[in-house]
Amino acid sequence: MKVPEYNSVILYLVLTGFVVPSFGSFGYYFMMDVIGLSKFTYSMLTVLGFCCLLLGTQAYHKWFKEWEFRHLVFIDVAIDLFLAPLQFMLIFRLNVDWGIPDLSLIIFTETVSDITS
Repeated sequence: MKVPEYNSVILYLVLTGFVVPSFGSFGYYFMMDVIGLSKFTYSMLTVLGFCCLLLGTQAYHKWFKEWEFRHLVFIDVAIDLFLAPLQFMLIFRLNVDWGIPDLSLIIFTETVSDITS
């Protein structure tokens, strides 16, 4: 706690947890009711997410463990900012108008987001 850089990162993570809403349960109902995914497909997306977390962990240990944590947080935020419009596209169903299938958009955004997290 004596290192100011650690305090700043911890403060950022705590504030993000309080300020940024989590739509986990909303996402489940959105996927089931609005998009119409089956429970099996949703569960396979969860399995894919865990596999991507494993890949992200392996990538961290191979290439990024020497990096400073604040740089990794910055990269994660930048990637999340890139993915946010894609998630809004899914929520507002613009992908259907543009001919992008729901499942491929979901797989892309979830895969990239799980690997970076």
